[in-house]
Amino acid sequence: MLSNGFELSPADQALIDAQLWVNHPSELGEMVDRIEPGTAIVDVEAMYHVQASDDERDAWVRCGACGKSHNHKRGFVVLLPEGKRGTIGHDCGEKKHALEYRQQLAQFEARLVRQRTLRRILRADELRGSLVAQVNGLQRNGGVRTLGELRHDFGKRFPKLCGELLGAPTGQLLSKVKLRDAEAERARRTRLDRKLTDLAKLREVSRDKAGVDERLLAELVASNDRDTSKAPIWRYEMRPLDSYYGVPFITKMGRLDDRLASLRRRANHCLDEFAGRQSASFDDKQLHEGLQDFVRIVREALRLHQEIRDALLFLDPANISRIITFTSRTPKRREVVGTYAYEDGVFRHLGRGTALDLRIPIPSLSDAPLIEMYFGVTGERVALRAAAE
Repeated sequence: MLSNGFELSPADQALIDAQLWVNHPSELGEMVDRIEPGTAIVDVEAMYHVQASDDERDAWVRCGACGKSHNHKRGFVVLLPEGKRGTIGHDCGEKKHALEYRQQLAQFEARLVRQRTLRRILRADELRGSLVAQVNGLQRNGGVRTLGELRHDFGKRFPKLCGELLGAPTGQLLSKVKLRDAEAERARRTRLDRKLTDLAKLREVSRDKAGVDERLLAELVASNDRDTSKAPIWRYEMRPLDSYYGVPFITKMGRLDDRLASLRRRANHCLDEFAGRQSASFDDKQLHEGLQDFVRIVREALRLHQEIRDALLFLDPANISRIITFTSRTPKRREVVGTYAYEDGVFRHLGRGTALDLRIPIPSLSDAPLIEMYFGVTGERVALRAAAE
């Protein structure tokens, strides 16, 4: 039974206790040497996977379907009539002897999946207290709290700069660039040529004759046709001129308190879906979905760790210098965003006189407990950057 009253049905308790995966068939007792074609397969009892290299073939398993010794590393232990057991490689039973065990194999794989999920739910229940402690520790971390407060103050004291940086969520700082629009000018010339042709037909003259185009063009100019203009056509394009790092400081730390409170609430209530109920009332998909809430919280905590580390990069003096250079690049940007200076850890708006000390203690964060939790309930080793995405 879980700590929240989730109870395993007798069938699921037996399933959890069952040995469905073995390193070698010999762990389950004696196997027959040969499974004759047409022999009924009563059940698929276990899966085996021998951990032996090609140079260690003596440790491989004899396939009862093939009748060959040391032929397989992976396969299944099957129950035969009269209670005997035999081994069948992954494909041999169906391909070589047409043994009808496909249905039993599907049922076995379903049992294996349910057993794995139930065991992971039990493990998640054991780890839930540690998960809550990890989230509580993150919420109480002085360095993390200070980082969230600094982000709040940064947005409050430098709202226009903060808005400019929020407009660059990937860290690429864009600037509007004025460019000659060659395509538009080419289209204008094409339209003008078509108008000259149409006008020549109307006047019943040939454009091939000397001086005709000049007279037709003069007529269009006199009518104030815009396509007769030779003035450059300009277009504006946003182009990356620079980039800054530590983007999560701007994009993710603004509501850090709310995120931590939400994460703590979810950690306290994960697995509540199972509270006071029996496992038999859940199908395999529902069990899996209930477990995924725990998994998502662990991943989110790891993601938050990474975002905090990335956010701290924003406070690097070299990064602040890049931002100041970008904001002062043009008079218009200086007018809109303001001019800034940075000295001895203090960031200052030169026009308004507002200032903020960007020096804070570095939060101490350990991913190891969360990574072990993730492995405990998924069987997978998660990379830090993968968890953060």
